[in-house]
Amino acid sequence: MASTQYAMLAAAPGQWTQEDVLLASSPQVRGLDIDGAELRRLGQEYFSQPRACLRASPLPKSFGWGLHYDADGRITLHAVDSPEYAQLRNDASLTQLRAMRSSRAAS
Repeated sequence: MASTQYAMLAAAPGQWTQEDVLLASSPQVRGLDIDGAELRRLGQEYFSQPRACLRASPLPKSFGWGLHYDADGRITLHAVDSPEYAQLRNDASLTQLRAMRSSRAAS
């Protein structure tokens, strides 16, 4: 899953939305050559149930990548130690969200 997500986001920064990436990395679609109508059908089926967002992806959780969403929901991938990441991190006008934890904290 993470390798598919990374390949998409690294090869075409700003081209894909969260829904595009989640569907392409799903077991039903990953690695298949599917036409547009069938892909739309699979997308409707896949998203008919609640799905975790990319904050739960291994990219930000395990590998430390930052995900930036533009106003249209298109995603760019940024290495945590990159100047671009630092610039985005220090931009107070952006909403900043952390990756989701793997488990709940003990109470």
